Amino acid sequence: MKILYIQDQEIGIYKGAHYHSKSEHFFERYLAGLGENDSLVVYCGFVNIKDENVVNRYQRIDHPQIQFKQLPEFRKLSNLPAIYKIVRKAVKEADFCYLRSGIASAIASLYCKKYNIPYMAIMNEDVFKNLWMHPNKVFKLFAYPLSWFTHRMVKDASYACYVTKDYLQKQYPCNGETCGCSDIEFLEIDNRAVEDRIKKIDELEDKIVIGTVGSVSAKLKGQDTVIKTLSYLRNMGVSNYKYQLVGSGSPLPLQKLAKELGVDDIVEFLGPFSHEDVLKWFKNIDIYVHPSHSEGLPRTILEAMTKATPCICTSVGGVPELIEDKFLFSYNGNELAELSSLLHKMNKETMKRAAVNNFEHSKAYDPYVLENRRRDFFTKAILEIKKNK
Repeated sequence: MKILYIQDQEIGIYKGAHYHSKSEHFFERYLAGLGENDSLVVYCGFVNIKDENVVNRYQRIDHPQIQFKQLPEFRKLSNLPAIYKIVRKAVKEADFCYLRSGIASAIASLYCKKYNIPYMAIMNEDVFKNLWMHPNKVFKLFAYPLSWFTHRMVKDASYACYVTKDYLQKQYPCNGETCGCSDIEFLEIDNRAVEDRIKKIDELEDKIVIGTVGSVSAKLKGQDTVIKTLSYLRNMGVSNYKYQLVGSGSPLPLQKLAKELGVDDIVEFLGPFSHEDVLKWFKNIDIYVHPSHSEGLPRTILEAMTKATPCICTSVGGVPELIEDKFLFSYNGNELAELSSLLHKMNKETMKRAAVNNFEHSKAYDPYVLENRRRDFFTKAILEIKKNK
């Protein structure tokens, strides 16, 4: 069997080898149910990595059953005809497809239907919100048409796998068989985390360190909201916070904003961290703030929860499935006041309760359990396809 996996996201290329930013095993889950003579062909974007320090933060992918084919830059309208041509030929030769939400997959679903090729929709994001909240107006223009195509893609799919338990299922329903399963691969759960956190909270004095993980050049991540909130609090006479930002990208716009608002002395840009360093960092901060405008089911929040870190997040996507309502805020025009109020309410007792609750809830996302559930679902789909061939 020839199985396709199609996504808009890029993987890294360094000295001819393929690298993934999160895991060397990311694509191996799509080998479930395949025999040794079957193959998985991944169509995605390529990004050439020249800096060895950057590639050291990535994971090399070299499974013998996985091949990689490059899709043209999907953010350029001029590349759409080429994407159509590549995807049409690939789908026509496939036995089954995994289609991860995006432009290339939306196109592929049309040809799957035309050539009667069964496929599974992989839903990891709210396509409409991601585009509608994008700072680039050109991307906003695609929110409605791509959302419409994505709804159609998922609705007509033989199978659909969602990273949420409920949210994306309601937004993008499927008439076929479905599975709700977070795509997190690694979650370090250690019962000592609660004990260490309680001790840290007890020793907390005046300065409270809050932090966010995410690209500092992507406005969708919302770090500017936290910086504005710090200014809002300082104007109210509250200045006992320090804000640390972990993430790649140019920090210049956010640095400029912090300076203009007079809070640059309490905003620290740490740059990109390895996954291991992010986990260590979660232990060191006092509150994790996730101010994103749009999400599926964020891995960073789950990882913060495993370190018993109190969290304050936006109520977007599947985040309410992770964090209690009383620690959520919304982009409703009153977000600065809401976030400042949530920070103000985080006294030691509230932080302790949040720490314990977050850690206990994180156990429900044990990657071993989730991976078995996903593998069973994928294997069932492949075996049904083989049976019907």
